This record gives sequence, structure tokens and C-alpha cells, in this order.
Amino acid sequence: MNEKMLIEAGTILKSSWGYDQTNIDFYKVVSVKNGWASVAKIGQEIIEDLPAYMGEKVVPFESKMGAAFRRKIKNFMNEDYVGINSYQAASVWDGKPQVQTHTH
Repeated sequence: MNEKMLIEAGTILKSSWGYDQTNIDFYKVVSVKNGWASVAKIGQEIIEDLPAYMGEKVVPFESKMGAAFRRKIKNFMNEDYVGINSYQAASVWDGKPQVQTHTH
């Protein structure tokens, strides 16, 4: 049985999005109050190049952090997430390196 992943202060969120490539963005939850999370975009570190896939494996890099913004915490199929914008949502990162690709 899967353990429920909750969004709380300090949690790292991951968003995977794109059309002809896969982009990975990471966010850190700064605070949570009354069903809302303040989140800030953080950087990423490439830990392995994957030339055969025109991509790389990435993990969060917390020393680069953007300005925090508030988002409502939502739940789908027992998984918490926040909407980032019209094409992107972020859920709890599972701690594993993520593969992102590019077209060049």
C-alpha cells in the first residue's frame, strides 16, 4: 500500500511538463496554512548526462530559490498537489532523480 504524500513546510515538489520535450521544475514549500502553501521555485543539478535520450537526470538544488508565491493545496487520487500555472502542477517529489529531455 502506498504511503500518502503530504505537502508540508520543507517538502520538495516536482513538476514534469512539456510538449516535444520533458521539462522538470522543482519547488520548495516554505509554509502551509489553512489549505494554502507558499512555494518557491528552486534550481536543479544535473547528476548524469543521457546523450542517447537527448537529456539528463536532475535533482533539486536548493541554494537557488526564487520568490515565494501562494497556491491552494489540492488532492487527486490521494495525492496532494498545487497548481503552478495553466499548464503545470507540482506534487511531492519521491526523492529519485528525474529525467528531462530537450530537442537540441
